Amino acid sequence: LCANGVRHGPNMATGCSGSYSIFTSWALYHVPASDLWTYGTIQSSNGPIDRIGVNFGARGTRRDDGGTTWLSYPNAGGPSPKVSIQVGTDKPEWFQIHPSRVKGDGLQWVAASGVKGVTSIKVPLFIGPSKKPIANRSFTIRLFFVSDSAATPSDNVFNVIVQGKDVLRDFDVAQAAGEKEKMIVKEFKGIQAGRDLSVTFASTKGRTSISGLEIVAE
Repeated sequence: LCANGVRHGPNMATGCSGSYSIFTSWALYHVPASDLWTYGTIQSSNGPIDRIGVNFGARGTRRDDGGTTWLSYPNAGGPSPKVSIQVGTDKPEWFQIHPSRVKGDGLQWVAASGVKGVTSIKVPLFIGPSKKPIANRSFTIRLFFVSDSAATPSDNVFNVIVQGKDVLRDFDVAQAAGEKEKMIVKEFKGIQAGRDLSVTFASTKGRTSISGLEIVAE
């Protein structure tokens, strides 16, 4: 039976003559923040990349409502478009929590996983050989973070550099979030990049961390 978006099955075992009657009822309802992972068999074609997301520690590939395909790093859950993403880490610590626990509006499932100890990220913006230099284009960059369930302000402070430019200095995720397990998204427009985009992290105290990186051509 269906009612108001709830699929339910009432107990209908009364009068059953079976030897092992199970008297039970059940109900299913939609949870938008639930895990939903898949894989992609479509391979990347040669040419420029206009939109891509990297979801660190995720359990598979997922496409958001805005059209960004989020690739898991490291790859998990099956085949996905082959993009040579390079990530540098120092004693990496990967983490995952259920998306329903992440506070915030938007892509909580992106912030529900990540890596601590990241030092650098390099994402190609052009696939395939090219004898000509790749001209710079303008991109919007979004960095996704989540506050640790145990960390307190000033425990982990770090700088973030995108394409050689300081975009976050003395960034404290716990302090910016104001509460535990809350998503923080930092957006930067007009980032110039050609063949690839690089992001580097420098810790001033504690450990660096990131959950997701989205790159969208302007």
